[in-house]
Amino acid sequence: MCYPSFSSRKGAGVLFVEVFMNQKKRAGLVNGVVVSLLVISFLLIVFQPITRIMQLMQDTSVTARH
Repeated sequence: MCYPSFSSRKGAGVLFVEVFMNQKKRAGLVNGVVVSLLVISFLLIVFQPITRIMQLMQDTSVTARH
């Protein structure tokens, strides 16, 4: 079974949210910090390609006008 990257990302996100909720239930302060760091890194991993694609699209539209 091979999924397109978006749906696999979405699946990973759902799994991540479930893990995050489980962590929150038995959360200590350390757990909270670790989880928040994981969330930040996860968001960076997910959104970096999106911002790069948007930049590429903007670049192509700018060059197309000239």
